Amino acid sequence: MELAGGVRWTDEARSLSVFDFQNDVDLTPFLPRSRVSSSTFSPEATITYTPTDDLTVFGSYKKGFKSGSFSVATAPAAIRDPATGAIIGASDNSFDDEYVEGYEIGVKSRLLDRSLLANVAFYDYRYKGLQVGGIEPTVGGVPIIRTVNAGKARTYGVDIDLTYRPPSVGGLDLNASVNWNRARYKELNNIPCYSGQTVTQGCTTFFAPFPATAAPGQPSQASPSPGAIVVGGLSGYNTGQDLSGTPMIRAPEWTANFGFNYEMPVGKGMRVQFTNNNQISSRFARFLALGRPDEDNFQDGFIKIDASVALKGEDDRWEVALIGKNITDRLTASNCGASNLAGGLVLGSPITGGTSSGQAGFAESGCYTDTGRSVWLRFTFRPQP
Repeated sequence: MELAGGVRWTDEARSLSVFDFQNDVDLTPFLPRSRVSSSTFSPEATITYTPTDDLTVFGSYKKGFKSGSFSVATAPAAIRDPATGAIIGASDNSFDDEYVEGYEIGVKSRLLDRSLLANVAFYDYRYKGLQVGGIEPTVGGVPIIRTVNAGKARTYGVDIDLTYRPPSVGGLDLNASVNWNRARYKELNNIPCYSGQTVTQGCTTFFAPFPATAAPGQPSQASPSPGAIVVGGLSGYNTGQDLSGTPMIRAPEWTANFGFNYEMPVGKGMRVQFTNNNQISSRFARFLALGRPDEDNFQDGFIKIDASVALKGEDDRWEVALIGKNITDRLTASNCGASNLAGGLVLGSPITGGTSSGQAGFAESGCYTDTGRSVWLRFTFRPQP
């Protein structure tokens, strides 16, 4: 039996300065927070019990930490007085620390005269202040990604992986792994609504009434624009959505991998190796959203297939390999956002947080795709000393 433990102390500070060169003004004094700092201890401990050479049982407790910072993809914008045009503030690009605490328990074993390696582990982690990216609408349809902190989140599940080397077939390795993962935002009610999101599509929180007087062309209580909602006798729009209980983004419930490696001699000291790996994933959320009519914020389940064949020289001096990745050309996306690029640029900004999306219509889902099919020939030479 072995007990191991440790602790990490982290002390960090970050500052942000912003200068608007277009208007020749320093926005730093107007920032709600121009400096963030954090200091924390992150302990961990693991107990391991090995009753035999072929069996290990373990349990671990871990506490992690990620410091707060600033979203710098988009610079903070000045907030001006509608009547005078004077700068009275700036948008807040800061976000707070993230904490995670949890445990793992599992078993590692060698079975069938050590021809089968079998491992299983259960994990449970709880997050506080989980840093997530929310999509804010802006004039012209171009979205702003702003990092916010989820109140609470939890992920737990089971990992199983197997490796089998059949004694009757030399050079063959079979491998497989499967993961079941339950990941949910337990408390996430501060996410901005995406461009054109209506009340019925989930934009239901953080009501912002129109000012009694507004700049020219802006709505006011005297002349509320179409699609406005009325709360407590005041007209305005909602600005946030409550995503508590929804799946965490890029966290499929099921994932699996399986494949094989087979190597055999072909004469004159040379060997040929065949390799295959297959990746399976269930559907998962690609960005934070609630109530989209066709749920296009989800990536459908998929399978991707990799395969290769390699010819190796004596003593591995050289190798020629033909490698194929994602050979069925399954296009998937994991990093996405919602913006009204089609209508917003032509018909003006859509209505967000009201009863309709307005003339500009509904936002589209835009994604960066993962790599499609790729095939290449690789030659490797290892000089001997």
